[in-house]
Amino acid sequence: GGNNVNFVQDVLRQPSFQRGDTPTNFIDMHYPDGFDGVILTKEELEEVSVIGALLGEQRRHVLDYPPLTLVGEEMKKNCQEKDGKEEKVVVVCLGGMFGKAYEVSIGKDLKTMAVKSLSPFSSKEEENEGKEEDMEKKTSKVTVDQLSFHPNDTIAEVMVNGVNRAVQVGVEDNTGLFAIKMYGAKVDILVMSPAEYELSKYMNEPAVVDTCNLLLSPMPGTLISYAVKEGDHVVEGQELCI
Repeated sequence: GGNNVNFVQDVLRQPSFQRGDTPTNFIDMHYPDGFDGVILTKEELEEVSVIGALLGEQRRHVLDYPPLTLVGEEMKKNCQEKDGKEEKVVVVCLGGMFGKAYEVSIGKDLKTMAVKSLSPFSSKEEENEGKEEDMEKKTSKVTVDQLSFHPNDTIAEVMVNGVNRAVQVGVEDNTGLFAIKMYGAKVDILVMSPAEYELSKYMNEPAVVDTCNLLLSPMPGTLISYAVKEGDHVVEGQELCI
């Protein structure tokens, strides 16, 4: 059966609830159209991206996965020298290959991470594209002081931006996709190299087919004959088709 854990967690995140401003119509005020899942803030999405990148790297380190790259030399390009510290750059896609992408720079000390959204620029941002000072504003810093996780674990304990978090971690599938649950939201994570991310842009996103008006069969079969026509009234037990 279902539960209301995600809804309760979202209520606890509401600033008005934290202030104690909870009139009897609190739910009607904040959820006039019902609860449709937790919507993460910009800062929370950045934290999820960094944690997803670290969990992905930890999986590869422990399980001795091959490096995330399509070309051997590409991994060398992913390691950059900035301020004398070697960093590894990965792209984290929230929601899978066609989800929201973030570039995460992982330092050797695994402490301060740089994260930048790779989403298309807005018209205002396009005016400033190419200006270094404006591009720097798009990069945020996320501090990770502690990470405790093994690929066999279902819970990762992490201190991010000075706050201890417990993150639920799902099983990774054969495409490299795994899910984490944080702040009451479940997010699919796919970690790629920058080269893989660039190539993924040439992939067509699968079309979503509306099947609400279709009668779907769980098994393939051949329709030999049918005994009714459109508009007929049918009763329980009546033969419809073979």
